[in-house]
Amino acid sequence: MIRILPGKTETIISALKPAEVTGAMNKVVEPLAGRKSYYRFKDHFLFTGQVWSNGFNIISCKEGNDFFVPRITGNVENAGLGSIIYLHFRLTPLARASLIFFTILSFFIFIFFLAYNRMIFIGEISVVVGVLNFILALKNFSKSVRKTKGEILWILNLRMKLIS
Repeated sequence: MIRILPGKTETIISALKPAEVTGAMNKVVEPLAGRKSYYRFKDHFLFTGQVWSNGFNIISCKEGNDFFVPRITGNVENAGLGSIIYLHFRLTPLARASLIFFTILSFFIFIFFLAYNRMIFIGEISVVVGVLNFILALKNFSKSVRKTKGEILWILNLRMKLIS
């Protein structure tokens, strides 16, 4: 399957047991039901979402507005002496919808100027703007994924140091 929208899959091998991984994540994830407001988060929570016995579905609590904050779905599996954590990063529904909308809009602007007005140059500009929008979205999403993955690794590494 060809993936058009940004998304990334990562695998982390941890020395922690699955219960310890979800316990560590549970300490830094504010439950969705506990939120007082959509935009205000408590200082000690890094994420908001849900954590269950073998996984989690979270989104990072960022300072300010970052449109490309990834939604992370994680599955934790037992691996003998530790665990394997499968992470799937994807855009939030609003970011996906706006990226699709503006890509389709730039395509229709291109068709309009090409077919009805015979203004090829202006139509080409709309396609270039649409492609640049998509490239910038990919770049910002990748940067946000790296930062969020670093936060998750920091949580798991910190938890490992507290155990030993």
